[in-house]
Amino acid sequence: MKGKNNHVILFVVAICIPMLLLTGCGREVSRTEFVLGTICTIRIFGGNESDLDAAFARIRQIEKAMSRHRSDSEVTKIGRDGAEGMQLTTETCQVMKKGLEYGRLSDGLFDITIAPVAELWGFETEHAAVPASEAMHDALTKVDYRQVRLHNDCRLTSAPGQRIDLGAIAKGYASDEVARLLQKAGVQRALINLGGNVFVYGKKNDGKPWKLGIQDPLEQTGIPMGTLDVEGGAVVTSGIYERFVEQDGKKYHHLLDPRTGYPIANNLAGVSITTPSGIDADALSTSLFLLGMDKGCALLNRFPDSGAVFITKDREITTCGTASTVFTSLNDVYTVVDRR
Repeated sequence: MKGKNNHVILFVVAICIPMLLLTGCGREVSRTEFVLGTICTIRIFGGNESDLDAAFARIRQIEKAMSRHRSDSEVTKIGRDGAEGMQLTTETCQVMKKGLEYGRLSDGLFDITIAPVAELWGFETEHAAVPASEAMHDALTKVDYRQVRLHNDCRLTSAPGQRIDLGAIAKGYASDEVARLLQKAGVQRALINLGGNVFVYGKKNDGKPWKLGIQDPLEQTGIPMGTLDVEGGAVVTSGIYERFVEQDGKKYHHLLDPRTGYPIANNLAGVSITTPSGIDADALSTSLFLLGMDKGCALLNRFPDSGAVFITKDREITTCGTASTVFTSLNDVYTVVDRR
């Protein structure tokens, strides 16, 4: 974009709204901390403060390994020190392999090497702006997940200048890990909300599913447009309202097309995923948003017990997979289409 930049605003909001949660047997304990670059809240039932200590310690451990915003992280070291034969820890290797798998499943739209482009936009900083075209051209030469090789012993090789961004998958992995840790400690049930990446397990007193609200992407933060009834597992949403730059009267959201470096051009405002696995829900929410409805529903068919809710800018809701039976609309303005 040429010319003077008159107005730049960065917005960050939560994207999933836990609703109607009933306390059950066992003491309820909760805590909120800022970690993984977002506000994280964990509510547990039948546990104690030491369980929360362990849960947040585990999240910080994952952040230290996988955040591209930390100068001492393993992911940052890949870009700084070069990646020819670099030995990764088993954990980072596991998450990167999952990210590369989603690169293949999404026809390259989910790309963990998007970091050079994401850094240009600076969505998570106070200096977010639309990048200059010359800088974008240079950054795109370093974006191609197919040039990353993870060997069986977790040695990594990649093209010069490539940097890794696990932001679209690490929170989902962290939610899985926290759930595993809490269950092993004997915590009866929990709600884990990592900046909108929600994971729940354990039955409520009344035996009914957890009811999780989906933010209306076209309304103010905190206004739900529908709910998902979830027995257990993850709910993750990707949307145009979560992080975006407004410049010269135009909004640019953070869901970037790795082919162009700019926000994906489609009619979607949000995609919510429900699936048993947090890491899959996280990666699928981004992948399906980038793929669009038709290809997104086709990809979802590969994942049993999973569902998606697509929300368009012209207020149409399309459900596919298990979401067709567990989604309830709360807004008559939206038209609901079932694509089971």
